[in-house]
Amino acid sequence: MNDRDFITSLPNYEFEILDSEAEFRFTCSGCGDCCRNNKNVVIVEPLDMFRLAKHLGIYIEEAIEKYMELVWLTWGFPVFTLKTKQHLDSCVFLKNSRCSVYDGRPRACRLYPLNAGPDDEKPGAFINVIDVKRKHHLTGPARLASEWMDENFSLEEREFVQLDFKFIAEFARLGQGIDQGKEKSVNELMLYYRYIMFELSEAFLPQYIRNMAALKVNLQNI
Repeated sequence: MNDRDFITSLPNYEFEILDSEAEFRFTCSGCGDCCRNNKNVVIVEPLDMFRLAKHLGIYIEEAIEKYMELVWLTWGFPVFTLKTKQHLDSCVFLKNSRCSVYDGRPRACRLYPLNAGPDDEKPGAFINVIDVKRKHHLTGPARLASEWMDENFSLEEREFVQLDFKFIAEFARLGQGIDQGKEKSVNELMLYYRYIMFELSEAFLPQYIRNMAALKVNLQNI
């Protein structure tokens, strides 16, 4: 699976590729509708988890226990998604139709209704996509995709996403040679090194690079 296929096939989304100089229509009305009907929808990446825990002032393990659901992508890759409340499958952080962790919200929320991932055909570049599942959200003033990304997709996030997609591709190759009876051990290692083994008082990216190197060694030794 290449990056384009991966980005456009994430579960519970309907993405279409959007040229960086294309226009789309969107304005936030503050209704909270994009935070509802979201069971197992909002993927929390390692950088998201790190920032959320810092924003909440709690340990990562506590953030996972209170606010995350463990799910598997269709090809067996473990990720966390935000928990939802029983009523309308609303995001656990939705309070009075407002995001209660707005400054610490995940990348998927920051970029909505767009998203982005590395372009395997153009190293260092990104593919922009737009979520068309809720077309009634795509109204309001015209916006340029490139301007939206400049405003909402930070340099740290861009560097992390490039690194993380590269690792996911490496994991897919490594996984082909791992005995199926060792899946539990593999998943535990993946979750520990990708999400948990971080010091919140230190910068994220150097720790992430170190963790991925250690994880790769551990997976090779299984």
